[in-house]
Amino acid sequence: MYLLDKRVKVKLGVAKNIEYHGYPAETHHVTTSDGYILEMHRIPHGKGQMYSADRPVVFLMHGLFLASNCYIVLGPELSPAYNLADAGFDVWMGNARGNTNSRHHVSLNPDDNKEKLEFFDFSWEEIGLYDLSAMIDYVLASTNKDKLHYIGHSQGGTTFLVLNSMNPEYNKKIASAHLLGSILSGLVELYPPVHSEVRSSRQADNCVGNVAQKYLCQLMGISPLLSQHTKDNEVISSAFDNYEPVGASVKQVAHYGQNIRDKAFARWSYGSIQNLLVYGSRNPPKYDLSLITINVTLHYTVNDNFQDEKDVILTANAMPNTTVRKVARETFLHDDFIFATDAKELPENIRRDGFPAEVHHVTTSDGYILEMHRIPHGRNQVHSWDRPVVFLMHGLLTASNSWLILGPERAPAYNLADAGFDVWMGNARGTKNSRRHVSLNPDDRQQKLDFFDFSFEQIATQDLPAMIDYALAYTGRRQLHYVGHSQGGTVFLVLNSMRPEYNQKIASAHLLAGVGYQTHFPNPALAAVARLTDTIYVSFILHNGAISSTLYTNQLVDILAVFGQYGQSYSGLIG
Repeated sequence: MYLLDKRVKVKLGVAKNIEYHGYPAETHHVTTSDGYILEMHRIPHGKGQMYSADRPVVFLMHGLFLASNCYIVLGPELSPAYNLADAGFDVWMGNARGNTNSRHHVSLNPDDNKEKLEFFDFSWEEIGLYDLSAMIDYVLASTNKDKLHYIGHSQGGTTFLVLNSMNPEYNKKIASAHLLGSILSGLVELYPPVHSEVRSSRQADNCVGNVAQKYLCQLMGISPLLSQHTKDNEVISSAFDNYEPVGASVKQVAHYGQNIRDKAFARWSYGSIQNLLVYGSRNPPKYDLSLITINVTLHYTVNDNFQDEKDVILTANAMPNTTVRKVARETFLHDDFIFATDAKELPENIRRDGFPAEVHHVTTSDGYILEMHRIPHGRNQVHSWDRPVVFLMHGLLTASNSWLILGPERAPAYNLADAGFDVWMGNARGTKNSRRHVSLNPDDRQQKLDFFDFSFEQIATQDLPAMIDYALAYTGRRQLHYVGHSQGGTVFLVLNSMRPEYNQKIASAHLLAGVGYQTHFPNPALAAVARLTDTIYVSFILHNGAISSTLYTNQLVDILAVFGQYGQSYSGLIG
């Protein structure tokens, strides 16, 4: 491992590296039921903090060709492990069998020419079934906890899905899961330690075992897996250039290859005849993701070479309590979840103002994918699950950022966070943040008519319940406080009148100029235009398909001017 502070490269072990940065560190070992000896690293609390048994536990699992050190490689300011420890978590980092830290077995020698073939006869299914279960059980026993939070990058997400679909009892041991760029979709070791310093272009020379399968090393060598990144600054370039592959079995890579070939998320295929003997069918069985009942968030990026957005949506739909989160930056890559210097800083505006920020996604029952933003606590505060939850809903033609626009001293969202609230901000369907659907494309000329065929009633009866239920489930609360501006008040009234059961889920409501009865509408110009609502609506839909949250003032003026003399009164209609 290399330390990057002030461009000083110091080779240390993971625990020593953590201590070098001023954090406490522990090294733990556990033996799996099939004899692999795994190493884990722990940061029990943040820098300058005291350990408390009340800290929630989070378990971080690395991706293919990586190890626990990937979560600390960017140093104390940017690395996920350090950030989580400082935020109040008891952080544990696992290491899968076969990597540098877990290259031991009770009886097999990975460096023996004969025994290495048996040692490396595993894919990510064995990592999920045996390694994850052993490490999770060890962590829970060591911390005396019933549950932990799980974060898995790439293969770390794949193994999570394997474990919890094949051993559903582990659903009860995981409070929440965040899978970062998880990949769904021959007995050789890739990059054994003796070759870790060699930067040979002949990547097959860095493989050992079955020579006939060496082409897999070339096909899935470390450079294509670790080169999809942007060297836009000196720190990340240094981190990436000095991050060494830490070993894996080629069977892990081949298993992914089988899934890609067969277009299925399935168990290892031994060939049709052997499959009959092992599984009782010619094809390997598929993993049943419907058995995973944990609250799972699938984090993904549209610029990922190893994962397609459609597969993410299909995976989310297969699991009953799963949402998706699309990273806001279009240039975000597969490895940026771990190695990007701005992975910690999204969404940028909130973090720039000195507050913690999270992005969450939920899919409504009619297929709209909504984005929510969360500020779990105020500046210089520590998060507590005891904080009351408040949900802020924007008005017409605005979005969640309307609660932030005045900055940290005056904006309602920041003020509420500083006052002790866990702040959630919703985005209605059709706004810039929630302009996605599981099957409809809002930019397609035909599909946009179906996508935008909604009014505030659908926002109230579909969007609000989905977001409220998600926020309550995520925070473990039975009730939240509601603040709605303009249309945000309208949808509150519609929801709780049409679905009265939501009265039980809202502790209090504050409607800021919430629009309900409009019998005595105060603006005569707009009231006159309202008489032509049906004509305006049909005409505009035929020509434009939708009114988006990016609608400009002059577009509104043009619409009004077409349908009457009140177009000149635009200054009284907008603002």
